[in-house]
Amino acid sequence: MKKIKGFLLIEYLIYLIILSIIVLLTLFKIKNTNERIKEKEAIIKIVNIVDKYCTKSFKREEYKFIFQTEIKSILIYQVGNERIIEKIRLPKILDYKIPYDGRYVKKFIFNSTINSNTSKAFSIYIFNKKKSKYRVSFYLFRKNKILKINIYKSLFPENMNSKWILYNYDDEKIMKERWAKINDY
Repeated sequence: MKKIKGFLLIEYLIYLIILSIIVLLTLFKIKNTNERIKEKEAIIKIVNIVDKYCTKSFKREEYKFIFQTEIKSILIYQVGNERIIEKIRLPKILDYKIPYDGRYVKKFIFNSTINSNTSKAFSIYIFNKKKSKYRVSFYLFRKNKILKINIYKSLFPENMNSKWILYNYDDEKIMKERWAKINDY
């Protein structure tokens, strides 16, 4: 009789260990899925807010954008009016970096123009766990005067830390080799 009880106890422990492993794997999968959802949410928010107010600029209105990378928000003002029109909060679990003039800026300010463009070309890198998997780039086109927005996914996210990006930012060849365009506007 004692042998049977001992066997049942070992059997229950094995079931408990297997069940614990399954629960941990499920939680890990849920966490990774949540991080991917937040990355996509950040991309959508950034692209939509700039596109929305640059499109409104066709009505001869200009808007000022302030990207605040440390507090993870975007403020929009109508030029000439210092009142905030809209404030966008970006997902907090991610980090955002904007390289400009050879360094990362904590506050990046640019305007929309009356022809649906922006006053500056720039890229925003979205970081998760100190690696950048996505970049959103805003290009100026003087000829057609329409804002061009491209979204890129890193081909080698394990190598895309903030130092590497800043060091190679101006090397067009390396950047083309390391990023794949997944969408453009």
